Amino acid sequence: MSVRGLPCAAGVALLLAGVMLSAGGCGNSGVNSANRMIDSMQDVVDLLRTVQDAPSARAAIGKLQPAFDDFVVALKEVAEIERDGGEVRGLKTQIAQLDRDLNRATAELQRESERLEAIRGLPAEFWSEYRMAGAELAVGFVEAAAIAGVADSAEVAAATASIKQIQTAYKTHGPEHVAEITIRGGRDYDRDEAVVRLERLAGGAAEIVLLPDSDAPDDLNVMVAPVGDLAAFRDAIDFGTVTDFIPERGEILLEVTEDLAGPYAGMTEQQIAQQKQAEAERAEAQRQREEQLAQQEAARKKREADEAKRRAEEEERQRPPERGKPDYFPKLLANLQDPQAAHHRTSIEHLLELKPSDAPDDQTREQLVAALRELVLAGGTNYAGDSPTDDAIRCLVGWAGEAAAPTLLARLKDSSQQIDAALLEGLAAFPSEEAATALAGKVKESQQQREAIAETLAAMGPVAEQPLLALIPDDSAEVNIAVINALGQCGTKASLRTMRLAARSENDQVAQAARDAADAIRERAKTTDE
Repeated sequence: MSVRGLPCAAGVALLLAGVMLSAGGCGNSGVNSANRMIDSMQDVVDLLRTVQDAPSARAAIGKLQPAFDDFVVALKEVAEIERDGGEVRGLKTQIAQLDRDLNRATAELQRESERLEAIRGLPAEFWSEYRMAGAELAVGFVEAAAIAGVADSAEVAAATASIKQIQTAYKTHGPEHVAEITIRGGRDYDRDEAVVRLERLAGGAAEIVLLPDSDAPDDLNVMVAPVGDLAAFRDAIDFGTVTDFIPERGEILLEVTEDLAGPYAGMTEQQIAQQKQAEAERAEAQRQREEQLAQQEAARKKREADEAKRRAEEEERQRPPERGKPDYFPKLLANLQDPQAAHHRTSIEHLLELKPSDAPDDQTREQLVAALRELVLAGGTNYAGDSPTDDAIRCLVGWAGEAAAPTLLARLKDSSQQIDAALLEGLAAFPSEEAATALAGKVKESQQQREAIAETLAAMGPVAEQPLLALIPDDSAEVNIAVINALGQCGTKASLRTMRLAARSENDQVAQAARDAADAIRERAKTTDE
């Protein structure tokens, strides 16, 4: 039985444990009584179910007590049948239906009682009648259990005494002046100390009743009566924490700690000494644990700080360069220096649009040129697999000018595969005999780029004449034609003897190319002489 609300769970379970339903013969001994008990129980359930809020609770006032009284009468009637006959007998179908109805009504009564207990804000008048009716119902449960003989006399006596004390307090002082306090937490000593302090707080004339709770055996339930002002009584409790207070029901939930009665309550001197030693050992162990946890926490925070810094740096690295920002040129440089950077190509594209004079200072300009040189010489690919070399070469040519020529030549000599178009453009822009010689060596090697290489040599002018002349005659007509066409654009009178020889070639295309080239050389020489 619980001190709070309708004590139906334990009471109904206790009584119904002795209700024996048996099929036999054609008799129906006690069936009508069992039906009346179930019906009266259902009436209580139906009445409780109507209570959903304050207005419906007010409407139920005056109906609770009669409904509970009818239930008690029916309970006792079934209990007497159990006492006299030993069991309720009936037809098999009757007994099966009674059993189902009894289980259903019992479960619904439990469920509705719990639901009602969870509602806050119902009027105090409703709870006063509910508490009074609940106490009388509890008495009815115990008496019915005694009649049916399903509980021993000591249990019945103890339960009856506790419930009647509550009932008497309700009748004497009114339920609204009876505080029902649940003490939770702490040790047995601490809960006992809380009871002593409650008694002291309530005054010498107050009645204190301890009520065990079968649903929560670790809690200690205390009834205090009379209490004139429940809120003031609650506020005066300074020896624990009031975690819940329902004034309309007179309920207080009090949490106490394990030191309320003192750390050594109930101990002998030897036990106290042992306890103190154990506490010292626990304190040292706790100190060590806290020190270890502090070290772990410091390490964790450092890891988090390092990770946050890394993420911030990564986010900053991922941010594209923005014109006008203070870090614009530093970000361009950083992206140039890291071919795997997300905005590596973007930075090259920005530099293609800028002029060397846009750099904020000479140092920055020199750093950008140095990064471009490294990129051109590396000739790698970025993370997306796109070749940035063409644009990098154009950037280098634009930012370094003629000073880019040695890098272009080094790139050419290092290239064993296809030559970048921008590299050919750069070599043509800064012609030198060394570059022409190196480029001429590629004419025979690259069938696909032969025409482009020859055109680049032609654009380099007279410095390419001797390297070109060294290439012919060749066994390949295509090589001869490409070289002759280039000499036609850049050659001098020094090439005319070679053109006359080539004009006698058995290959008509070679011969015609040589004649055309010779005409172009003579025409250019005539213009130069004039």
